[in-house]
Amino acid sequence: EETAPAALPEVDLTEQFTTVKPAADITNHSIDEGSQLSVTANTNLAPGNTVIIRIDAQEEAGGISQVQNCVATVQPDGKISCGFDLSESGSDLTVEVSIRQNDTTIAGPTRIR
Repeated sequence: EETAPAALPEVDLTEQFTTVKPAADITNHSIDEGSQLSVTANTNLAPGNTVIIRIDAQEEAGGISQVQNCVATVQPDGKISCGFDLSESGSDLTVEVSIRQNDTTIAGPTRIR
């Protein structure tokens, strides 16, 4: 004869977690002799996420202006980086960097030069 199993005890499992707003901090930037701009940042996004690093470079005298975007993937250590070619611009540039994810600015614009 078959019988119903004994009643199992009820168990409640809970886990606390905290959500934080996505953020990034520009940690390094440099322009080499060939007018290549390198930008590095740290972010609190999970590895594998992608962001857009954007530069807006304007010549001081109102000459050439450039807007460039680069897609960067968050590395396991939280770093992101991109390189930009500014060889078409003069030497007197004002450069601002911003970082976006999903149409939301998470850093900047920050003037780096």
